[in-house]
Amino acid sequence: MIRQTLRWEDLKSGNVQDPMEGLEKFRKLSVQEMLDNIENTHHLTERDQMEEITALGRELGLKELRSLNRTFLDLKEHLMDHFDKEEQVVFPLMWIYEHPTAELRTLLNELQNEHRDQERIIRRLTEEMSLLTLSLPKENAENAADMDANVDVTNIRTFMERIQSLLNDISEHIMKEDEVLFPKYEENLYL
Repeated sequence: MIRQTLRWEDLKSGNVQDPMEGLEKFRKLSVQEMLDNIENTHHLTERDQMEEITALGRELGLKELRSLNRTFLDLKEHLMDHFDKEEQVVFPLMWIYEHPTAELRTLLNELQNEHRDQERIIRRLTEEMSLLTLSLPKENAENAADMDANVDVTNIRTFMERIQSLLNDISEHIMKEDEVLFPKYEENLYL
């Protein structure tokens, strides 16, 4: 399985693999293998991650996380619709038709436009997490600016680390589709 997800712990420890290594392996796959990889690696993993993050955000229920949680839920909604479109319409057509049809090219362009929308939401999430991080005390300190004294900073950090892990996976996912899978398919390099 090809999957590069950067985790906060790995970033801090310096224990991170080169994401381009996974991309180079992905480039060697056939179009059908790429479709399977995207669905079985990214779609399944990202759906699971989104459900975990949703549950954690609901569990935390903090006013300090409302904006971040709303932005995350916006991304989740976009992704779930996007995955359904890929799995139920576009990927089956790519599997069936060795040569891209005009309709399929239009659908691929729509998916890429949706990727740009997802990237805008990812930037918003990243900005919101950066701002929230600045307001967090270093270690559950009692005197955090604009923070309720009862806020569990460790859980907030965990919430943001899980979101960041998801965002890293989504970024790799988008790169695999936009830079490798779709061009390979459109150039008719099916095998």
